[in-house]
Amino acid sequence: MGLADARKARDAAKLQKSDGINPVQARKVEKLKAMTPGGDTFVA
Repeated sequence: MGLADARKARDAAKLQKSDGINPVQARKVEKLKAMTPGGDTFVA
């Protein structure tokens, strides 16, 4: 990752944090969503 990419990632994390979103938790959620491409499979 270059310096410019790192700065963009930092700025994106700052924007998420200012919106009340935890950037670390948001990345974890995105990773989990990528693991199950079919979406939620829970049926009530």
